[in-house]
Amino acid sequence: MNDTFKQLSFWNLFVFLEREDIEGDTVQLQLEKLAEDFRIETAKNQYKHDDQAFQDDYSIVFFEFDCGPDYTIQLEYIPRPEGSGKYLHLKDKKNDQLHLMGWWDLDAWHPYCLREEELEKLCTFWKNQPGSPWSGNDLALLLLHDFVGFDDADKAEDFAQKVFECFNVLRIGGFSKEEAKPIAVFYQEEEEYHWKKDAKLVWVFESKIYNCYSLRNAAHSKGDEKGKFPFAEWNKLMEGFG
Repeated sequence: MNDTFKQLSFWNLFVFLEREDIEGDTVQLQLEKLAEDFRIETAKNQYKHDDQAFQDDYSIVFFEFDCGPDYTIQLEYIPRPEGSGKYLHLKDKKNDQLHLMGWWDLDAWHPYCLREEELEKLCTFWKNQPGSPWSGNDLALLLLHDFVGFDDADKAEDFAQKVFECFNVLRIGGFSKEEAKPIAVFYQEEEEYHWKKDAKLVWVFESKIYNCYSLRNAAHSKGDEKGKFPFAEWNKLMEGFG
């Protein structure tokens, strides 16, 4: 296991996306350590302010979760103390095409794209995959837990407790004394989200009030959002997991 995953500062920034108590130097040291096991690329963001051109360089960490012969789940993480981002893709191995499933950032996040049962099946597969970074541990669950959508408060609470226990297994220094524990499991009661079987799309996560916390619904299936959920590809993948 990469030592970075045992640092509370990594998880607090990874989950909460911004942290005033984390310095850029700390993030840089974590990136150097993560580079021993994961692909990291540098990207450039060019923008203008007061008619002056500026360029912002940032790092992207790629966490890849092999899903068998056809697909890989790829999580792209951009760690910046002033505002991080996480983007979850389904990657087609045949053509390297990426399908955006959901994301977290500080702007207009649409994260909820996984059912708890789906993630459990995938995590069981990854834990038993020899030679994988996720073999024999719960790291995959911890990295993906906040992409799970819930329509029941008790289920959300039970899942949050499960995730909390997995964090404790890592024996993160200072974790038990830290008020801002790195867990982001939410039940969006006001928006009345619910999982529903759809004749065409199979499982959808939708609301009659506010559909924008998730791409995995009919309202976004034909829209011009940042991305739309890959229903056909995802359903094909999950069929192989029973």
